[in-house]
Amino acid sequence: MAVTELAETLARLKLTVTAAESLTGGLFQNRLCACERASEIYPGGFITYSPEAKTRLLGVSPEILRKKGTVSEETAIAMAKACREALRTDLGLSLTGVGGPGPSEGSAPGTVWIGVADCDSVFARPFLFEGKPQEVLDQAVNTAADLLRAYALDNRDRLAC
Repeated sequence: MAVTELAETLARLKLTVTAAESLTGGLFQNRLCACERASEIYPGGFITYSPEAKTRLLGVSPEILRKKGTVSEETAIAMAKACREALRTDLGLSLTGVGGPGPSEGSAPGTVWIGVADCDSVFARPFLFEGKPQEVLDQAVNTAADLLRAYALDNRDRLAC
């Protein structure tokens, strides 16, 4: 439901979005493509599960990945900014984290960073979700959609690039 509401909101506001997903492996984009108005708002996106893919496809600095890791604010910001710029959309979204069942890079299972970029700014927020890996992924996707929808509504007067 959250992704459907996001798609309807972005279509109504005439905004476009792309995404770069690591943790969720394309789940956000899959759900977005299932929405009726997806072709109005979504030109495509990226699934960059490995550090090498983040560097090769999005240009995420190997130094960021080495110093901060893939599960970090800096990586989420770089991913959101790069995917938006690559496809020239109004908004870019990134999801990176640890689905579980075990920890990764010193981060607990359920640790998720969600990044949002527009033409002028970029930020990332941390979340900690509980449950089995698929439940973590579902929570991450729904939270990302809700976060992006709220951001678009709060900033609608300045977002079109």
